[in-house]
Amino acid sequence: MKILFGSYKGGPGKSTLATNFAYLLAREGRDVLLVDGDKQGSSTLWSAIRSRGEHQPSITCISAHGEGINMEIEKLAPKFDDVIIDTAGHDSVELRSAMLAADMLITPVEIALFSTATLADMQDLIRKGRAFNRGLKAFLVPNRLSTNKVRGASQLARIIEARDQLGDYRLTKAALKERTAYSDVTEHGL
Repeated sequence: MKILFGSYKGGPGKSTLATNFAYLLAREGRDVLLVDGDKQGSSTLWSAIRSRGEHQPSITCISAHGEGINMEIEKLAPKFDDVIIDTAGHDSVELRSAMLAADMLITPVEIALFSTATLADMQDLIRKGRAFNRGLKAFLVPNRLSTNKVRGASQLARIIEARDQLGDYRLTKAALKERTAYSDVTEHGL
């Protein structure tokens, strides 16, 4: 499975989700390739920290940029059980190219106006990408919801309302809460 974490918005948790997803798959015994398509290099840094700490399971990570990222993914994918792709938080050639190779696009979304406002642009990009990759499935994952039950439920309802205006996204069953543990373990390569 080739899973792309992508969005027009920076900061909603793409790299955190991509690295955690790669780790969870590897922990299940799957051979995972993590592709860092973001010039910021967060996934590459995470992988380097893991390597220095000799953490197991090991995860292969490469940095790939430019319009040929889809060809690199297609070339390497048969050697791995899963490929996780992390792209920058804006409309980039890496995001568009990775959409050509991905089986699934996961877009983390916060309830902030700046996060939900970009979903229409992402929907347009998904429609364009599906002209070349008809099998691309697109999911929204609510991220950083309040741990307060009432406020978290209200935030989730607003994300569902935004999603209902978009026909190309499915909502994941999981909704992630705001937790400092995510950033705490990331800096240790976990």
